[in-house]
Amino acid sequence: MVAAGVFSAGPADGFPPGTPIGPPTSMSPHGMLHLLVASVAFLALIAACLLFARRFAAAGRRGWAVFSAVTGGIFLASWISLFASQGARVANVAFAVAIALVLAWTSLLAVQQLRRHTAE
Repeated sequence: MVAAGVFSAGPADGFPPGTPIGPPTSMSPHGMLHLLVASVAFLALIAACLLFARRFAAAGRRGWAVFSAVTGGIFLASWISLFASQGARVANVAFAVAIALVLAWTSLLAVQQLRRHTAE
């Protein structure tokens, strides 16, 4: 995800101000690299959610299993909708919410793991 921040996404759909409304007609090398490395990171996050869901389910930790599976599913669905809708505003908002959810999941998972290993 750090690499996605290194390569800036291209202007599109009125952002930044002054950019024409609508999808871009071309993509810069930075924009292509941003999309590529972000895609790899997003797929890794989805896989992590689903793998942790399986791990938690096997350990009998139903709450964490459901939270992990739902987070991965929502993130995947919102990411697919972003492409399928060609960047419609509602898909952008859904994706932003999904990013907040997956970052919250990552943070809570880290705290939970730290507490668990500290207690051992």
